[in-house]
Amino acid sequence: MKYRKKPVEIDAIQWNGENINEIREFALNNCSFNLLQYSNTNRTIYTLVIHTLEGVMVAKPGDFI
Repeated sequence: MKYRKKPVEIDAIQWNGENINEIREFALNNCSFNLLQYSNTNRTIYTLVIHTLEGVMVAKPGDFI
């Protein structure tokens, strides 16, 4: 037997490292954030940690959620 899987449309949002509230609203508060600070700059960059049914996913700025 052969089966065909149809393409599925999904919603996505880009994590830019600063749009925490937008991501939190999109993920329905199902995520937590770890704070990283680069030693050579004064800019604070966040790594996004998302808890899903498949396990823990980590997103860096530029990734789509």
